[in-house]
Amino acid sequence: KNLMPITINGNGSITGLSVGGLPNGTVDADTLASNAVTSAKLSGSAISAAKLPAGSIVQVQFTTSTAGKGTSSSGQHASGLVTTLTPHRENSKFFVTASGMSMHNNAGASNQGSRFWLYASVNGGSYANVTDTWVQSCQRSGGSWTDFPGNLSFPCTVSYSLGQTVAFQIYYGYGLNASSSTYFHHNGASGNGTRYQQTVMEIAA
Repeated sequence: KNLMPITINGNGSITGLSVGGLPNGTVDADTLASNAVTSAKLSGSAISAAKLPAGSIVQVQFTTSTAGKGTSSSGQHASGLVTTLTPHRENSKFFVTASGMSMHNNAGASNQGSRFWLYASVNGGSYANVTDTWVQSCQRSGGSWTDFPGNLSFPCTVSYSLGQTVAFQIYYGYGLNASSSTYFHHNGASGNGTRYQQTVMEIAA
């Protein structure tokens, strides 16, 4: 078997060294030149998700919709806005944002409210609440109905194993004193034709 010799040349270069030939741990932070890791390298395959430092955004996924979603019954109801990803790292944290919804209370009595929760499904399983309680609420006093601009943010952790999918979905329901219809997105009035979106970021732990 012929082996290519490793040669240290007079100009300081080394030839004959195969890709990955350096022992693990040989190249440390001090060895890298300043600004050596460019945005092109970060977006390519040269740096894997496993190599990103804690706090880095590992991946971003998003979903958009224009569908109206409301209910006239109590309980917590699925919004239908689902964003799914397969985590690249173990023990990652997640940051979920949603905006553009036209939240709506539709009752004549005063002090009507709506509440919102974040649910997650792991590997196609049942959805479960990943927040301690509701994470957003809106309320109004008087009048027959009100549209609220929806902008929600949810940092959370989810228990999963590598290779499993994690799907996030906002749930909504009656808030304080609510007794009539409430909407995650009211596709009438100010919400007519509005496109809303949900974004999920995986953050390295």
